[in-house]
Amino acid sequence: MTHWAAPYIGWQYQRGAQGPDYWDCWSFFRAVEREHYGREIPLLPTPPSWREIARAFPAWSKDHGWRPVTEPRDGDAVSMARIREPTHVGIWVADLKSVLHCAEGSGSVLHDARHLAAAGWRVRAYYSPGG
Repeated sequence: MTHWAAPYIGWQYQRGAQGPDYWDCWSFFRAVEREHYGREIPLLPTPPSWREIARAFPAWSKDHGWRPVTEPRDGDAVSMARIREPTHVGIWVADLKSVLHCAEGSGSVLHDARHLAAAGWRVRAYYSPGG
C-alpha cells in the first residue's frame, strides 16, 4: 500500500508560485491541507523579504486560530528555519514522524529529523488548528 503522502513528492518549487505546475512552501502547504485534511487555508502572499516571511506566520496563525503546540499531531504546520528566524512551512506527517514540505533546490520532499538536519532545516515551532 502506498502512503498518502507519496503523490505529493516531487512537486516543483518556485518562490511565489501558487500551482499547479510550481509551488512555494505556502501554496504547497495550502494544497495538502485542503486535499488531504479538508482544511481551507487562506492565502498568505509571499512577502518580499525573508524577515517579513519570519514575521508573517506567527501573526497569521493567531489570526486564523492556529496555536503553537509542543507535541505535533498529524497535519499540523511545521515552522522551519535555516538561519535564525523561521521562513519555511511544512506539514507534520505523524505516522512517519516526518515533515512534508516544498523547498528550493529539492521540490517537495518528506524529511524525518535526520534528513531535515542534513538539508539544513531546523524545526522552530509546530502549530495546530482550532481549539
